[in-house]
Amino acid sequence: MNKAYAIDTSIFVRLLTGHPAQTATEVLNKLLDLQKKGVELMVCSMVIGEAYMAIQHHYGLEKKVVRMAMLDVLTSGLLTPMDGPEVLEILASTKGAGLLDHLIALQGEKAQMMTLTLDRKMASHSNCQKL
Repeated sequence: MNKAYAIDTSIFVRLLTGHPAQTATEVLNKLLDLQKKGVELMVCSMVIGEAYMAIQHHYGLEKKVVRMAMLDVLTSGLLTPMDGPEVLEILASTKGAGLLDHLIALQGEKAQMMTLTLDRKMASHSNCQKL
C-alpha cells in the first residue's frame, strides 16, 4: 500500500524558489526518492497560501509570478494538492477574489459548508455569503 506524505511550507518554498540552491537540490532529490518508493506527496491549501505570502514578502515577487511558479510545481507530477485539481484552476485564474479567498471558499465547499464573508468579491462564490 502506498503512503502519502504532506509537505510543509519550508519544503514548498524551496521547490518554488530554488533557494538556497544546495538545500533546494537536496529537498528535491529526497522527495524524488520518496516518490520512487511509491509515496504520494501532498500539499495542503494552508501551505500554498502561506508560501504565496512568504515568497511575495521575502523575495519581492509579483503575485502572478508566484502563482505561475506554484502551477509549474503542482503540475510537475511531484506534488498533488490535497484539495484537488480545483486548486490548479484557482492558481491559473486571476479573476474575482484573491488566491487565499478562493482557497478558503474551496475548503468550505469541500466540507459542504457555506462560508461567511464581509468581502464583496468573495461573496460572489457559489458557497459564500455576505454576512
